[in-house]
Amino acid sequence: MSDFLYTLPDLAIAAIFGTVMFMAVTLLPYLLRPLLRITSDKDAANFATHGQTTVIGFLGIVLSFSLVNAQSNLRNVDALVSREAAAINQMDRMLLRYGEPKVTEMRSLLAAYAQSVVNAEWPLLTRGNQNELRSKNSHTFASLSRAVYSITPTAGRQTEVYNQILKQSDDLSEMRSLRLEAANTRLPDIFWSVIFALFALLVVLAVLIEPTRGRSIAIGGQAMAVALLLSLVFIYDQPFKGQISVGPDAIAKVIGIMKDRIL
Repeated sequence: MSDFLYTLPDLAIAAIFGTVMFMAVTLLPYLLRPLLRITSDKDAANFATHGQTTVIGFLGIVLSFSLVNAQSNLRNVDALVSREAAAINQMDRMLLRYGEPKVTEMRSLLAAYAQSVVNAEWPLLTRGNQNELRSKNSHTFASLSRAVYSITPTAGRQTEVYNQILKQSDDLSEMRSLRLEAANTRLPDIFWSVIFALFALLVVLAVLIEPTRGRSIAIGGQAMAVALLLSLVFIYDQPFKGQISVGPDAIAKVIGIMKDRIL
């Protein structure tokens, strides 16, 4: 279900969350009160009204905290991809600077790896299947690593440049692992459990209050407000899914730079 929602525009997701919650707190009291034979009780209604205010306050706090965490996760993953792109670019420069035709030809392996990240790996990142991700592009990166380790530098300048190439190769390996792990980055399940429990409590309290048109609209408006905030948390929750997500633009841009780079 969540994967389907991420295929929708952000405005559609917000509309779905807001509409569902509005309908839940406005219509369910009309349906459930006769079914459960709940009679009007002024004290119970007052208690439920105060309870709703408290629950909405808690929801606002939990959702705000969750949104900050989700946005932080998205920024961290975006920064990681930018660093990976910079490492690819720097490694390409070092291979070119090495000054030996055999090593310079390794740029094609690096370009093939970068292209496979964009074309092969990125569509799989939305699925969060690390095993599939690791096997999909591992042979391409392995070929690049073997080629790097086969270089035999001479003393002096080549050794210095080769050390830089090794460093960038190690950095690329680490950043790729971190990016694949980030495919499963999301808020802990306990956050969502607490959020949905509070929303369920809000609906229960709404059922205890005798519904009138004005009261239903007022309660529905409050519920819609927190539901819209919930939709923001959902939209930002998984860094590689939805309209607001981390894309391969930084790496694609570096591929263009590599193609234009000449001796």
